[in-house]
Amino acid sequence: METTSDNTIKKFTGISMFSPAAFIVALLGFFMTFTDINCNGQKIDSVSGFEFVKGYSSDLDDGKSEDETITEKYNPNIFVSLAFLIAILGIVFYFIKKVRVNYKLVAMMATIAFICMILFMIDLKNKISSIDPENNLNTDTYVNLEAEMKFGYWLVTLCFLLAAAWNWVNSRQSAIAVGSEGMKDDE
Repeated sequence: METTSDNTIKKFTGISMFSPAAFIVALLGFFMTFTDINCNGQKIDSVSGFEFVKGYSSDLDDGKSEDETITEKYNPNIFVSLAFLIAILGIVFYFIKKVRVNYKLVAMMATIAFICMILFMIDLKNKISSIDPENNLNTDTYVNLEAEMKFGYWLVTLCFLLAAAWNWVNSRQSAIAVGSEGMKDDE
């Protein structure tokens, strides 16, 4: 026999695939372009979310000759790596029933991933703005470097925000449902 709280929880999770779908879309978003690096308004590099997860190398033209390029290697970004791991866990946890209905845990994970994405953007923009072009380039011209966040980044960030909101609401509603079930038992 199903209890009232089980029925209430099922009622609130009518679109039960919303949370894992958000994590799946977020995971797919990591394979899209996260940012374009621009120099004086001209795109010089595009980086996907997965490249930020695993680390990447960039081949930039040195400006001196047509055949020579400078290869710069970048370490994985901790914020993007953590968000990527949370996206994977969000999908895996859907298949574990005890965790799937623990909305508060999933909401905290999605919230942490959302915060990581915001911190990544702040970190990236700060690192790019702190580059002193006079020390790094042999040129007398003004160099304006900037990071332009692209659709992949915004998609992933939005998916984590929606997953967090969805799970916080379900957590709250299931707590209210369980609380009202306890009141009926007391009568």
